[in-house]
Amino acid sequence: MDVYAAGVIFLEMCHPFGTQMERITELTALQRRRVPAPLRADHPLLADFVLWCTSADASLRPTVEEVYFYLYLYLYLYIYIYLL
Repeated sequence: MDVYAAGVIFLEMCHPFGTQMERITELTALQRRRVPAPLRADHPLLADFVLWCTSADASLRPTVEEVYFYLYLYLYLYIYIYLL
């Protein structure tokens, strides 16, 4: 699994883009370690996760197991906090 590509796809799933130009602008910003402000404000843990997955240094990116664990933990906490 390409964790960098998964991070980009995850960003696109969590922050829908209105136009192709907005998508290009935000993906370029991601290369400079910036995520969209609404994502950072509303879901800071997910914003950090996207930055972790898209680190320029591949040795700093999570393993596939860490990705699964992080997403499982995030989903569990989300359900516990917001739905129970």
